[in-house]
Amino acid sequence: MAGSPEAAFALLLLALIGWMAIPLLPAVFELLRPRDAAPLNAVGNDAGRLTYRAMVDRETYIDGEVQALVDRLFGSRREDLVDFIRRGS
Repeated sequence: MAGSPEAAFALLLLALIGWMAIPLLPAVFELLRPRDAAPLNAVGNDAGRLTYRAMVDRETYIDGEVQALVDRLFGSRREDLVDFIRRGS
């Protein structure tokens, strides 16, 4: 006996919904039985400053750019750059 088109459609729809629900299974399992009930211990050396990472990255970038400028213009001598800036010329 061949199935009716409505039953085939319902079966196909249920299979599609089940297939789309597969990625959500870990979230459902975590909701039912949480494994991380405490906050992560992520205390770093930022001392609570929210901009710590951005400031460190900015300082690293600027140091690299200044060193490239010193290498190109003053032959890797930062003292010459400081003297140049103090003279204002």
